[in-house]
Amino acid sequence: MISLSYRDTDLHFSCLTLLLPKLTIKSYTPSSGRLIMSLDESIQTVSKLTALQDILLSAVYNNQQRWFPRNTSLRKMSEIKDTFQSIIHDTDMNLYCPINENDEQGPNVYRDGVWSRGILQSGILSPGSSIRIVVKLQGLSFHVYPSSDQWSGKFRLQHRILAVLIS
Repeated sequence: MISLSYRDTDLHFSCLTLLLPKLTIKSYTPSSGRLIMSLDESIQTVSKLTALQDILLSAVYNNQQRWFPRNTSLRKMSEIKDTFQSIIHDTDMNLYCPINENDEQGPNVYRDGVWSRGILQSGILSPGSSIRIVVKLQGLSFHVYPSSDQWSGKFRLQHRILAVLIS
């Protein structure tokens, strides 16, 4: 994994933490934690997240030889885009939010004026509900073949949901 950070003049943040606008849940699968939210009402968010992903794809393209010296050939930008597991698909955002009942390792949950740690009643993340998410973008996670130490070409944005605000 290659971690993300943000630098601007005197500011340095070791990770990117985003408070997303209010989004509508399209689906949530408790067994896998897959959370799909609609960005239809927030086109600016789509633009900004897509721009961020484009910057990350360019960084991978420009640094692949340095990051993966055992790979014998360089990948084209089109190949890099094809093997990237994007969190944005059209106007949907795909995140993973594994929450079990009484999961003390889960995200903070705010509902009805009360904060709890990872405690979520079943059915709360139902399609059509509106939520806000605090998500920490930790870095890029690359799939490397253990036997050869070569990058397979597959990678994704590693993230962790820190908080769910249910309205």
